[in-house]
Amino acid sequence: MKALVTGGTGFLGANIVNHLIQQGHETRVLMRKTSSTKAIDDLEYEKAWGDITDPASLAPAMNGVDWVFHVAASVSMWKGNWKQSHEINVGGTRNMVEAALKAGVKRFVHTSSISSLGVPKDGEVGDESLEWSLPFDFAYNHSKREGEKEVQKGVRQGLQAVILNPGMILGERDVNLNGGSMLLDIRGGKMPICPPGGNGVCDADAVAKAHIAAAERGAVGERHIVAGMNVTFKELFETVADVVGGKAPSLYAPAGVAHIVGKTFDFISIFTNKEPDITFDKAFWSSCKNYYTSKKAQRLLGFEIAPIRASIEKCYNWYLKQGIMKPL
Repeated sequence: MKALVTGGTGFLGANIVNHLIQQGHETRVLMRKTSSTKAIDDLEYEKAWGDITDPASLAPAMNGVDWVFHVAASVSMWKGNWKQSHEINVGGTRNMVEAALKAGVKRFVHTSSISSLGVPKDGEVGDESLEWSLPFDFAYNHSKREGEKEVQKGVRQGLQAVILNPGMILGERDVNLNGGSMLLDIRGGKMPICPPGGNGVCDADAVAKAHIAAAERGAVGERHIVAGMNVTFKELFETVADVVGGKAPSLYAPAGVAHIVGKTFDFISIFTNKEPDITFDKAFWSSCKNYYTSKKAQRLLGFEIAPIRASIEKCYNWYLKQGIMKPL
């Protein structure tokens, strides 16, 4: 098959490109002229110049393509980026869906997030049917849910689209320091406080393979959670510290305190117009136990739940090879 990947120079997209090539698929990556290719410099792929916010650039990129993997997204969790998040995650997805319908692609795999789902009640585990129920909303979460709606519109017009909802991803090729930023922070002693919540943590290779399986046999028009292993942030940070060195946070911030800190930094950002390291959105999300089941993806896509330590080690070893981190 011939595949087009958006966001292919980023973390998850680069892993999808890698596994597509490994499986013998001809792979094209949509990228801007300014995109860094560091995450995929070791791979052989075709370049397509364009941007998901530029509809005119998408038709040439999809010419002759069988599968489309729409991974590109804004991952900002700051209300100050609400407009940008929606331009990329909603408008960009709309452009991709419309272009894919015109091109007649065989499969469209959309990367969403567990953040588009509702927040499970404490002690419960959510599934694909969980919808947002909080009385307030966040820029990233809202934009990802609205992006899914654009995909569903395409499905109603005949697009063979499948939606995947990953959790926190760890592994190789995290050149932009997404989930992997915690490795540097814990090694450098820059994470003194641990939030009280938890999250699903998944392996980059496993999520990439699930995307390809979704193109082959995913349920059209449906979500597939690939959240991985559910752990507290305390357990996660302690494992990271054990792998990379450094010290896991010894102080724990109650949810109420975390929320106040996030709101304070959000207020300051009104004057600085810069995204702070801590926002209310991040503080709230990290105070919840965001636990979800991946059973559907395991059954339909063969999704594998990898040990968290193994994913951390992959990330760490890749950082060592890239010179992003140094050995102890």
